[in-house]
Order: sequence, then structure tokens, then C-alpha cells
Amino acid sequence: MVFNQKEIDLLNAAYQVFVGRTHIFQIFKPSEWQNTGIENWVQTEYIVGLIDRDYEVTTEGKVKRGCDIIVKNKERIVAIGETGLDYWYTKEREWQEKQKQWFIQLIDLAKELNKPLIIHSREAFEDTIEILENQDAKKVMLHMWGDRKLLNKILENGYYISMNTIILRSKGYRKVVRDCPLERLMLETDAPWLSPKKLMDGIGARNDPTSIKIVAEKVADIKKISFNEVWQKCGENAINFFDLDMS
Repeated sequence: MVFNQKEIDLLNAAYQVFVGRTHIFQIFKPSEWQNTGIENWVQTEYIVGLIDRDYEVTTEGKVKRGCDIIVKNKERIVAIGETGLDYWYTKEREWQEKQKQWFIQLIDLAKELNKPLIIHSREAFEDTIEILENQDAKKVMLHMWGDRKLLNKILENGYYISMNTIILRSKGYRKVVRDCPLERLMLETDAPWLSPKKLMDGIGARNDPTSIKIVAEKVADIKKISFNEVWQKCGENAINFFDLDMS
């Protein structure tokens, strides 16, 4: 992944929206680590993971090389992710079992490096939580989590949930936000996907980091609290979770 000038401009615009030394997280496959054009930005911290929806072309060698790149760059990486299980893309039981093996490897790596985990789970909610519990994963953020039935277990385990623009359209995700304490909630965009214009108006558009304010506004509306309360608390949650130096 190499960022073109238009994409660099978008990131600069986001930096201005958030005012000052704000960290913008870019999530890459390890193989893309130094090919983005922004790896030396001082205001950028990285989350690097290993989740490939085309598991049939993923090999043990690729997984090992990915882990080696993460270890080599561990000082610039604030979390491991996305990693997890995706049964929506992968229906074959054999490859679902492979996903589990590689998921466990990334959990173990995060524990070894003392890094938080960012989890992707789609149509695999129960297996995801079971593996996290069995591997004794501690610092966990569940990206775009959609299963409200497991929320109590998630909270008991001390995990966080992050939510994005999907709550503009989905009642199910809005219910997760409603029932999740603000102290365990973080904001995200999932850019370039899930553009607000696409979700609400059916207009093809690229999402970008500035839409995080739209997410905060919707969370405030769902919880019937102020935007400032959401913005402040979710920001604090992120700073503490990723152990960010904001000085």
C-alpha cells in the first residue's frame, strides 16, 4: 500500500481537524510496513496485524515473515491488529481452523511484546471470545463488534469495543453502543470503507479519518449525552489503551 498525494492530503486534513499532536492509526499488513510514504511522520503511531481474507494463499512462511517484521519494528508499533477470525469470507472448516492457529500465534506475539490486540471478528463471535479467553489475552479491543449477546462476557473480561460509521445505518450496532459503558468504548472510522455518504445516501465515496466526529456525534445521540463527553472519554480510553505519549 503506497499512499498517493490525495490520500496524504486527507491525512493532513485529519491532523488539522484533531488539532495538534494527535495520533492517526494506520493498519497495514506487515509486508506493507515501509511502503506507505508516511512511515516517518512524527504524529503517526502504527497498528500492524496479520489478517488475510484469502486464507487459501496464506502460508506458514508468510505468517512467520509477518511476525518477524512486527518484532523488528516493535518500538513504532502500539498494538497488534487487526487479527482474528472471519467466517463470512472463509466458509471451509479446514481454513477456519487455519485462521484459529494464526490468530493464536498473533495473540502469543502480542503477549510477548506486551502490546494490545485489535480484533476482527465476523460471523465468528463465540470462537473469537473463546480463543481470547483460553489464551489469556488481557488488553483487547474488539473492532466493530456486532454481537450484543456476548457483551456481558466482554465487559467481565475487561475488553474494549470500538465503533465506526456503521452505527449510522445499523440498529444492531447501535444497540451494542447503547449497552456498552462509555468507559469501554472507543471511536474509529474503518476508512476507507463505510463512508457516511455511502451508508446514508448510497453515494459512492471514500471514508476518511475526519468522519470520526460523525461517529462521536451519533454515539452521543444514542447514549443521550453530550458530544464533548463522548469525545473526551473515548479519547482518554484510546490514550490509556495504546499507552500513548501525548506530551
